Amino acid sequence: MPRLRTPLLLGLIGSLVSTGAVAQEADSSMIQMLIQQNEELRERIEKLEAASSFTSAEPDALVPKNGLYVQADIGGQYRDLAGEDGDTATYFERGFYGSAGIGYRFSPNFRLSAEYANQSSDADKVSAEDAGGGVPYPGLGAITLNQYTINAYYDVPGFGYKKRIRPYVGVGVGTQKSSLIGISNSLASEFNLYAFGETWAPLVTFQAGASYIVNENTEIYAGGKYAHGSEMLFRGTAFGNLLPQSSRNWSVSGGVRYTF
Repeated sequence: MPRLRTPLLLGLIGSLVSTGAVAQEADSSMIQMLIQQNEELRERIEKLEAASSFTSAEPDALVPKNGLYVQADIGGQYRDLAGEDGDTATYFERGFYGSAGIGYRFSPNFRLSAEYANQSSDADKVSAEDAGGGVPYPGLGAITLNQYTINAYYDVPGFGYKKRIRPYVGVGVGTQKSSLIGISNSLASEFNLYAFGETWAPLVTFQAGASYIVNENTEIYAGGKYAHGSEMLFRGTAFGNLLPQSSRNWSVSGGVRYTF
């Protein structure tokens, strides 16, 4: 019996050792698999975080280029009643507005420009003491204003996608030439009374609007302007000396600005 027990004991010990080795190998494989899964999970989390930061990040703001620029715009305008301290008063139809200028942008927010503007208005009604006793009759002729100003603008920081939309305000000072072109009315014209003349007067303008940045060189813009000219004296017209108290024009226009 002792001889039989020894082989059985040795066999049992060997079986236990073998089972332990298998178990240890299984545990090692499981640990390696868990480590690998943990690495894959970490990589997925990092990719998701990177994608999230990419989609949530705001695009860089687009700003106009500094330097020399040219601009031009076109639109319409309305001129208020021109009341004279003389013999006539003129009421105007809505008319044409056009402007062109050259300027320099010193920073994203500040620029200066020299501008020319034309504001032309046909006469709607004209009253004349010499013909009609001051009663307004259908008007004839037109008055043209050629305006020359130096302007300063402030561009507000933009908003919207890439901050492309930028409101602006501006003020200008200069001078204007006012031209009377056959001003009369239906009654005075029967007596061959037409007013012609030219004169110059100081001018101030106020502007506001918004620009849209297409790229660093090009902007499109739309806005309004109020132009106020001082009194003007027209001497020796068919209606005598005419002294309009002031010119007051409101205009709306749109245009393009290009920076070199």
